[in-house]
Amino acid sequence: MHIADQTYGEGAIDLVVTPGFISNLEYYWDESRCSHWLTEMGRIARVKIFDKRGTCLSERVADPPTMEERIDDMRAVMDATGIERVVLFGVSEGGSMASLFARMVSRIWTNPQCTYLTVETGWSTTLRA
Repeated sequence: MHIADQTYGEGAIDLVVTPGFISNLEYYWDESRCSHWLTEMGRIARVKIFDKRGTCLSERVADPPTMEERIDDMRAVMDATGIERVVLFGVSEGGSMASLFARMVSRIWTNPQCTYLTVETGWSTTLRA
């Protein structure tokens, strides 16, 4: 399974942006507000962005993936980059994905700290295991 992703920035923290229903790595950079936000985030963090399984630049699938499959894909792109501690930024339905990942991660990592945000509600939290 190929998951399209980009890593950029050189900040001290790792920030993984979990996309909403629709995403496209190439178009993020074409939209001025999004491009500006991504550029600013890259100044303070090493940023990982990706297109979810079956969407945009990632490999197509016959059936919609489960949330657990998407979590596995998210973990795979993080592992490929060597991310051990992460700040998660979930956009729209990506907020649910980030929340589930944050809940599951304590079973995997010894001392995780995940922060996630759902943009529409402005609600955020930090979880510590």
